[in-house]
Amino acid sequence: QTIMALKYLREMLICRPCESVRPQFIYLCIDNLKRHRSVPQSLELVIYLFNMSNMKHNNNWIPASQWTKKLLTTEGLFKAFIEDFENYEKLVAEYCAKGGKIDNDSVVAGKQKHVYNLERRLYFLQYTLQNTAEGTELGEENIQRLCYLFIDNAGSEYDTKKFLNWPSSKDELRGPSYLFSPKETQQIFTIICRSRPKLIHLGLSHYKCFANYFKLINLEPKSFETNEDIILVTNFDKLLGVDQLWDCVRYCQQEETLSLFIELLISLYTNLGPEHNLEKRVDIMKSFVDRCLKTVM
Repeated sequence: QTIMALKYLREMLICRPCESVRPQFIYLCIDNLKRHRSVPQSLELVIYLFNMSNMKHNNNWIPASQWTKKLLTTEGLFKAFIEDFENYEKLVAEYCAKGGKIDNDSVVAGKQKHVYNLERRLYFLQYTLQNTAEGTELGEENIQRLCYLFIDNAGSEYDTKKFLNWPSSKDELRGPSYLFSPKETQQIFTIICRSRPKLIHLGLSHYKCFANYFKLINLEPKSFETNEDIILVTNFDKLLGVDQLWDCVRYCQQEETLSLFIELLISLYTNLGPEHNLEKRVDIMKSFVDRCLKTVM
């Protein structure tokens, strides 16, 4: 019934006579966010209204980037969003403490499934960050709070996997778009590596998470190129995260996951581009052998 009500509300708001009240609904939705009330539906409606504002035939056309800037300034949007996420994840922790199991069919609070509550919040964060003024970031404090919520004090492994494997999305026309700035991605990668004991048991999900962020932090220095799963290292000395990758190889206890970490590691030392002359290649292989010996001792 809630989903149907949301559908009918959207159909009403798209009508031209309702143009003047659309901003009021945006503020009402943000108020719901602050009150932790019907949050996923409210966030879904906000995105819908932002997209309507981007239609140039709208007489009161305001780009989504201006709306997000306005809400960040006047409504403390990121702060309200993080506080709501903390409130919801507290409910998740209580649900798990009572013996509840988190999966795609779980209902933690209200009538909607947990996966709907979680993914709508993550998608809203993604949409907001991708539709803000250039240079706007979530901020170090908010990154720390999110990572504490989903890594250091996670209510469930399900939510940890969802958050850590949500760094980017692909659009058929525009290609990949990234949730966090390079600086923020590096910050999260550092936290992921620092929290290795909490994550290593996640197995393949831990590898996927590490590999995603490893590739993201190496985008800006352009230390390697990728073609699907094949890596060609263009500047070995600029690679970031190699020490952390060695740590994963050293401490991983699951055979299948370990083989993937090793495969990634070997590809970095052997798939070297023409920018590396013979002498440099020999030095890189010597360093590889030395690290192997240290790792097994």
